[in-house]
Amino acid sequence: MRWSLAAVVMALVCCSKDDAGTNSISGTVSLPSRGHTAAIFWDTAVGYSNGSTFIAYLTGAEGASCGSIAEFLGPNDPPTRKDSVLQGGSCTLMIKIEEWSGTSVESRTSVDADSIHPGLSTVLSCHFGEGETWVKEIRNEEYEDYYWSGDYFMGSPEVYSWGIIGDESGIDLQVDFGQFDGNFPDETEFERHSATADIAGEMTVSWCEDLVTAEVL
Repeated sequence: MRWSLAAVVMALVCCSKDDAGTNSISGTVSLPSRGHTAAIFWDTAVGYSNGSTFIAYLTGAEGASCGSIAEFLGPNDPPTRKDSVLQGGSCTLMIKIEEWSGTSVESRTSVDADSIHPGLSTVLSCHFGEGETWVKEIRNEEYEDYYWSGDYFMGSPEVYSWGIIGDESGIDLQVDFGQFDGNFPDETEFERHSATADIAGEMTVSWCEDLVTAEVL
């Protein structure tokens, strides 16, 4: 069932961002088909809107900032270091909303092909594996870049809810994710995999003008 706009706005207004303990999103992601599990703790969130499209990027990587995230989202020429944005052994999230009007309230409670699914452009990126690292090499006979040496999963939310409201002065965000569907981009056969999740929390998203050049907009 969709959240009502009034309920979400009230929740976002009533939840004080002065409490640092609430300004984060945490949980777990499990990929049963590969036996992977990742702990999530996102405490950095930046966002930007070009008027019609809004993006927000959430990460817990040490040293992540507006500038490093904007550099990662491009445009850029490889090789590009990623360890200040992407979390090895964990996941990051990019939320993308088309036809942005300053507010987005959406939910999807089951995997139903006939239900409204505005989350298809939102991407969870997970770099699984303890002891894995970033390596500089050429893959797919294309170009040299930094790649994760372990399994790399990308997926869109299948079961989720979110409430997002704000503008340049700050954006309040609440999320709850229960399932993602995706694949392993580095593999030649794009077999679909389902990832279960228990991710929830709320954050203030900082406005990041540097994202004006992001290739996803």
